[in-house]
Amino acid sequence: MTEEEEYAAFEERVKRTIYVESLAPTVSEASLTASFDLFGNVKSMRFIPNYLVPKNSPQAALVEMDNAKLAHDVIEQTRSLPLMIGGIPRPVRVLAATYEMFSDRPRIPKWEILCCWLDPQDPEYAVAKKIKDLVAKHIAEASFVVEHQRSEEEKLAAEQKEKLKVHDQKLALLDSLVENKDLKRYYGMKVAHNY
Repeated sequence: MTEEEEYAAFEERVKRTIYVESLAPTVSEASLTASFDLFGNVKSMRFIPNYLVPKNSPQAALVEMDNAKLAHDVIEQTRSLPLMIGGIPRPVRVLAATYEMFSDRPRIPKWEILCCWLDPQDPEYAVAKKIKDLVAKHIAEASFVVEHQRSEEEKLAAEQKEKLKVHDQKLALLDSLVENKDLKRYYGMKVAHNY
């Protein structure tokens, strides 16, 4: 396969791939694939690693659908309706994937990348230093946001677990009342079990 053919096949893959962001760190590959299988066949799925966060928790993923039309339909449908994944009440955003999102992207035919070291007296050195400092600041901010987000999700999960436990106790109480023969006779209840 020539470089041009390989790149053309890659471009087709990009067209049928969607980018999912704002995922909870607890979302698994299975739950994400199951969520998008509702729209159509998912060919492949992989998380985009977040190298700025020490714990490397998944925050975004690339989901390859069967064809470009299906990917476009998923984007349109999720634009108007929120999509919850993994039971976490945080709506995710679904966008079209772009070339830069793929770590295994082929080289663009006839492109060359040139790199060089900068001398501290070079005028571009100050710009590079500012970018390096800005990246370090961004890493610290991203770590703080992810930790805050994780703690909020843990609180929410604990609240949901507690509510589920209370609802289960209520259901058990109602079941015991329905099964109580004295109450049935006293109130003249005829109960049919449909579950």
